[in-house]
Order: sequence, then structure tokens, then C-alpha cells
Amino acid sequence: MFRTRLLLDIANPSTRQGLRDCHDMHRTLLKAFPAVSRVQAGLLYRVVSGDQKVMVYLQSHLEPDVKKLKQSGLCLDLNGQPRDVSVLREKFKQGKRFKFNLLCYPCKKIGGDGKNSKRVFLRQSKERESWLSRKAGQYGFVVNYTLEKTSFSLNGQKDNAPVRYYAVEFQGELTIEDEQGFWKAYSNGIGAGKAYGLGLLLLAR
Repeated sequence: MFRTRLLLDIANPSTRQGLRDCHDMHRTLLKAFPAVSRVQAGLLYRVVSGDQKVMVYLQSHLEPDVKKLKQSGLCLDLNGQPRDVSVLREKFKQGKRFKFNLLCYPCKKIGGDGKNSKRVFLRQSKERESWLSRKAGQYGFVVNYTLEKTSFSLNGQKDNAPVRYYAVEFQGELTIEDEQGFWKAYSNGIGAGKAYGLGLLLLAR
């Protein structure tokens, strides 16, 4: 599994379009994985703004062809060569604690099963915290404490239909209880909207 840090050239019209349209950003990043789908590539990403820079943290099961991203206005950070992070699995031991940051889409399904169901955003803070606790239990960790930092909408256009996700940023501390389950969360992401920059779990000591 690979992690890549990208610096966006915000002077590039293609980059600015991707920041306005989450589906356009999704298409741009997929160029690094020719002839495979997002799921096959294992692609997760997170757009992070700060210090007058816009970065993309990209995670994938396959090594990305970053040269193709440069053509679309995404430039490699000076220290941003794709890095194999598979060795991190050995560090995810039961009882280990990490600080975490997660941008996600807390929601529930209503109206039936499968294709007949609809995801509805959880508007109450307590509902969102309960959602995070359930996901933690599903993926082998517990949330020691959390702070809901911010929320905003991600918008785009796909096949002439609008795309919208309400993104919520959680920050806090977690403890690993099940190593295999936690690795699934780390490598495959948490929640819906993974194609649009949601679900990537960022960790720190």
C-alpha cells in the first residue's frame, strides 16, 4: 500500500476546477491508475488546505503514476514520492493509541435495502458521534475522545446529475482493539463518499 503527498498548483485551471467539483477531482486522481477502477486501485484521498498551500494525501493499494497527475496540475511535493506504508500494519497492535483525523459522511440508510435504500446525512451532533462509535466497533477500535471540528458540503456533477456530500471532520484519540479490523479501516477507509475525498483515516502518535 502506498501513501503519496501531492502539492496542488492552484494557478492551474484544471486544479481549480477539481477543487470546485469533487467528481472532477476524482477523475483527475484516477489518471494515476490507468485502466483500473477506484476500487481496484484502492484509492483514497484527502484534500488539506493550510499555510497558503493545498495538499492532497493520496493512499492506494497500487503505486500511482504521478507523472500523469503533473499533467493535470498536481505537482509532487519535494518529499512526496510514493511511499510504501504496508509496514505500518506491524505497528497497529492491540492497545496502541493514536491521534486521528477523519473527514467523513455520517449517514443512515432509509427506505429499504440495496438499490432501494437512500443515505441520509445525520444532522444532530449526538447522532454523528454515535455513528463514529459504531464504525469504531465495526473496525476494531474505540474512540477515547473526539472533537467535531468543522462541517461543509462537497459538490460536483456526474452524468449531468448533482453530487453532494456533507463532510464532517472528527479529531481525537483512538485505541486499537482488533488489529485485523483496524487495518481494514486504515487501508479501505470509513463510511461513504470515498471517491470524493472522504473516509481516509489520518493518524499521528
